[in-house]
Formats: sequence, C-alpha cells, structure tokens
Amino acid sequence: MGLLRVSRIRTGADRRGRHKSLQMGMFRKMYRLTGADKIWNRACEGGGDSPNSGDHALSAVLLFHGPAMNGGVIHAVQCLSSVQLLSAQAAFRYFGLIAAAELISKAERFINEVAESETVESMLNQEYWQIIPDDEVLVKSFESHLRQHPSEYSPLIE
Repeated sequence: MGLLRVSRIRTGADRRGRHKSLQMGMFRKMYRLTGADKIWNRACEGGGDSPNSGDHALSAVLLFHGPAMNGGVIHAVQCLSSVQLLSAQAAFRYFGLIAAAELISKAERFINEVAESETVESMLNQEYWQIIPDDEVLVKSFESHLRQHPSEYSPLIE
C-alpha cells in the first residue's frame, strides 16, 4: 500500500558515491527504526488495530500518494473510491498540505467535466510534483505533526 521504511545498513562512500569495501576500514552501522518509522509502517498497513486520528490521516495520505507518484494524479483519483478521496483530502489538510487536498478536488472536476487528455494529466502531475516533489515532504510533515501532537497517534506496542 505505502512506502515502508525499513532498517538499512549504512556504509561509507567515496566522493563519487561508490560504496567502499568494509575491508578498506569503512564503518558499517545499522539504522534502527525510530518510533516515527514504526508509525509510518503501521500506516502503510492501514493504521493498525485501533488507529487514532493521526494514524488514519497518514494512512489516507499514503493511500493516495503511492498511485499518484507511480501512475499519476488521474490514476490515483480513478483507483480510489469517493470515500477514500475525501479521506485523502482531509488528511492532506490535517498535515498542512492544503494545496495537495485542493489538487485532488481539481482532478475530480477535470475527470467529471472535461474529457481526459494528456495535457490535463500532465498539468495535474506537474502540479502535484511541485507540491510534493518526493516522499521526504510527506515524511517531514508527518514527523513535525507527530512531535507536536503525539497523542493523535496510537501508542506503539513493542
């Protein structure tokens, strides 16, 4: 469903970005998942057994974002139900990404009122990518919200 954040191995790299061998004395450090990573992963799977408002919102954003980044905004709008699209709009607003919420409404209007065209699709995609050029925008919005409102997310069970 979403973009899982996983434990990963970090290795040193030279100036050209090539990874150096561990035999050359470079360090190897395991990245441990943070609480935010675990909440993100839980949202990728629907938000958990008893999600709070933050879990619901993150899950709704990721449900829209995956298809939008992979197949385009029109594709995402066509893949999701009207309830899921309303949830995604509310969720983008929840995280302060108002322009993304408005873009979903705009895309729905284009689909309903205007014959689909590559020009319209390209314009909507470009607009989405300006608002959310990469996953890091969502990560930062979510992590900022989590720091300010931790009670809006279900507790993590270790």
